Amino acid sequence: MAGDIEAHEYRLGSPAASIVGMTQQLLERTDLDQEVVTRLHAIRDLALDIVRESKRESLST
Repeated sequence: MAGDIEAHEYRLGSPAASIVGMTQQLLERTDLDQEVVTRLHAIRDLALDIVRESKRESLST
């Protein structure tokens, strides 16, 4: 993390949900290199899969 921002300040219910939120914020920027954008999309999509799976598991219990 850069500067004085702590990871726990981004907590949105779960670590995976936090990753989704952080990557979405970054993807809203217009000054990112295309390779970075591609990697951020991949990270966000993986985290979304984790969040969705977690929700499915909690509904089945």
